[in-house]
Amino acid sequence: MSEITVKSNASTLALGFLLALVLVAVSMRDYLAAQFSSAAHYRLYCDVASLSDVLQHSLRDGDTALKIESLLGPGKRDDSGRIQTATAAIVAKNPLSMPAGIESGDEFLGYKTGKSSWIFLQLRHGSLINFNPKNCTLDALSPRMLGT
Repeated sequence: MSEITVKSNASTLALGFLLALVLVAVSMRDYLAAQFSSAAHYRLYCDVASLSDVLQHSLRDGDTALKIESLLGPGKRDDSGRIQTATAAIVAKNPLSMPAGIESGDEFLGYKTGKSSWIFLQLRHGSLINFNPKNCTLDALSPRMLGT
């Protein structure tokens, strides 16, 4: 092989590699923009449609409080214990509705769904429990505990 052919092949290979890197970068940018656009919109406007989208497509049982708050912003903590008490009543009536049940150390993070309504997510040891994304459609979101 001549020196020109080798240089030409190396240049073609380098150009192909560079093009592949650009395509990967554009794909990642588009994926991340789609993944976080609803979350950013929710953080700005606290609208139920964006919240529903994030809950259905970006969160899963076992996700950390850090991930939840990085997507949706800081949640309202249930310092009064009212949500804990209400959740205990739901579990007592229908234990299958919340398979992980409720324990005294569970925490609840609330997110606005309207002027005065909230959705509370249950956390145990910093991880999301009793969460089912199928229950987070726009129609299903109401001021009640998710995961039922």
